[in-house]
Amino acid sequence: MARHPATDRPRRARLRALACPLLLGLACASAVAAAPASYELVVGTADAPRSWRISGGEAEAASPPAATPLGSLWKLFVYAYLVDQGIASADYRCTGRNVQEEAYCCTPGEGIDRETALAKSCGLYFEPTRLNLNAADWRRYWESRSAPPWLNDLPRLAPATEVSVASLLVALSAIDAQARLQLMRVLQRVTLEARARPLLSATGSRLRVKTWSWHDARGKRIGGFAGWLADGTPIWLRGPGTSATVIEAVAP
Repeated sequence: MARHPATDRPRRARLRALACPLLLGLACASAVAAAPASYELVVGTADAPRSWRISGGEAEAASPPAATPLGSLWKLFVYAYLVDQGIASADYRCTGRNVQEEAYCCTPGEGIDRETALAKSCGLYFEPTRLNLNAADWRRYWESRSAPPWLNDLPRLAPATEVSVASLLVALSAIDAQARLQLMRVLQRVTLEARARPLLSATGSRLRVKTWSWHDARGKRIGGFAGWLADGTPIWLRGPGTSATVIEAVAP
């Protein structure tokens, strides 16, 4: 039976009422999906940082972000402590019992030394328990260097630890000068790793950085790098994705 146009009018109105919010939501979702990713870059000391937000190939000045997870940056401070305190540390031997973590270290039956472990981000090498680090000695050392409180607390030295970006710049500046120079020499090797190679072509030898990856409060991957410019100025970068995808996006 044919429908009368007048009787169809209320039905069409109801469909429009249902469809409009849905279409609007899809349009908004499409706009969000199409929006370029945003990256945050901070350069300088905590008392005089310069901060930018990079999006769609454009950079604009911005306030430094409040907080960031440490990710694998904690390894920088363990390395610096070992070097400055003259603590010898044995190579880590891969056993094959922790395949996921040892993927950053070595193949079963092989070992990895301290410098290679930092360049490859082998967390198993720098585990404080494996190195028999004393928490009280650690606290005294970093307190004497006016480090931020989170760095004084050895048990808090973990990827998930949230710290302010300003305090991270303070912590990087608190590293002993000779230890920092040695760190910077090792970190030059990072730009030769496949994940960081775009940095080498885009910036040459101007960066001495450690890559890091973790996830935000919503469980989404975030990453970037932190370390120094060649002249010793602290630098930090964060964006959505792993460190490799962030570097590929922002290197140009």
